[in-house]
Amino acid sequence: MTVMRALSIVCFLALPGSVYSQTHWVSWLGPDSVAVGEPAWIPFTVPVVYDDVTPAAGVPFTFRTEWQCGRFEEGTEMSGVTDEKGQAVSSTYYGVAQDLGCKVSLFVPGVGFQQTVRVFDPASVTMVLERDERTFAGFEYEIWIRMWDTDMGVNAGPPEVVSISQGQTGASAAAVGSSCQLNTGVCFMRFRANDRPGKYDVEFRYLQQTIVVPIKQHPG
Repeated sequence: MTVMRALSIVCFLALPGSVYSQTHWVSWLGPDSVAVGEPAWIPFTVPVVYDDVTPAAGVPFTFRTEWQCGRFEEGTEMSGVTDEKGQAVSSTYYGVAQDLGCKVSLFVPGVGFQQTVRVFDPASVTMVLERDERTFAGFEYEIWIRMWDTDMGVNAGPPEVVSISQGQTGASAAAVGSSCQLNTGVCFMRFRANDRPGKYDVEFRYLQQTIVVPIKQHPG
């Protein structure tokens, strides 16, 4: 499940065959956080249109960021032209050093736009149990864990499943996958319960931090 930030602005864009004073919309889609030394999960993508609805294909654009906190594959600046859908798509963005608001700017003819990205130290991330589902023997279930940095969820990736204990009744489960929601920090850790009701623990680890989630497995 993926959720992307969408910020819209009214801009004035001069294009061949268009009127300079026409109103155009630019929607900004992309990550709001990235770890130091790691790539962002998705590129910055900005759909550009004119005449309110027509994709502006072939328009030159430039992304720029601050050198002290972030970079693209090419460096602090990368350029290109919008694709057939009128989208300005960046190359991969990387965190360089901690910053609460590393500036990322986009420039197309006639307009500039800017947003900030939080660059966080992975060592500062804590795991917060968001939700554990009512569990039934023989069925799949999810444990939700939010990756948290001081005051917001961040794109830190899923924690490691260290161990799944076996209860006195033989109740246990197997990890079957995980996914994380972009820009919320919530990771969905999926498990399949065995056919035994009872109690057991699931232990998670992120870097040096661990948490243990007790599970009560009901008859299926």
